[in-house]
Amino acid sequence: TDGMPMYELVGLPDAAVKESRERVRAAMASCQMLFPVARLTLNLAPADTKKEGPSFDLPIALAIMASSGMLDPDCVPYGKRFGKPLPLIRGKGGRNQSKEQG
Repeated sequence: TDGMPMYELVGLPDAAVKESRERVRAAMASCQMLFPVARLTLNLAPADTKKEGPSFDLPIALAIMASSGMLDPDCVPYGKRFGKPLPLIRGKGGRNQSKEQG
């Protein structure tokens, strides 16, 4: 929608889920994908259930990519559960590395 670019999560996300904003941005940047400059609101359903931990990173990234046209929405099965934290840094040969490994 129109308005100032922002990224908001609704649906009782805990602090770790709210931090997914930066993890998703960093993961997309490490894959050389541009984060959309838009007003994004992601609704984590069901709204009355507390969401905890980084397992929402992948579904959030898929939703952002599908809604911004980077990914065909038909490629993401509706109702499928994806629960995985996203890596922030890619190493040689596509292996994930922690910051300490360089």
